[in-house]
Amino acid sequence: MKITIGQKIDGWKNYTPTQIKVVGLQHRYASVMEFFRGCQQSQASGHDAWVTLVREPHNKHDPNAIKVIGHWRRRGLFRIIEKQRHIGYLQADIASEAAPLVEAGQMRARLMSVYRSNDGFLDVNIILVIPH
Repeated sequence: MKITIGQKIDGWKNYTPTQIKVVGLQHRYASVMEFFRGCQQSQASGHDAWVTLVREPHNKHDPNAIKVIGHWRRRGLFRIIEKQRHIGYLQADIASEAAPLVEAGQMRARLMSVYRSNDGFLDVNIILVIPH
């Protein structure tokens, strides 16, 4: 099942011409599944789902690492509840270019789609954006 989001961010334009895949999803399978279900609930109830980028300069594998955090809203009994999960990372080659921009608050990400196949394969696609 594919959930297409693709919401524009006012005042921001595409930096990447095509969608890029969030990597490392298999290492956070439970979190990504929770995000997928959260996206379904958000869409069904008219609420938002989105991603944010967070620099991780002390990552032991890559000092340019950028985490992708999935956010969603759902209706609680008395109020709207916002949830978030660390779902993956930007690819290393992209993170090395994007790190200074993310650090300076000059780059964000648009959530484009979240996909789950019948056999459990997960895929999350984003587009990086910068201010106009």
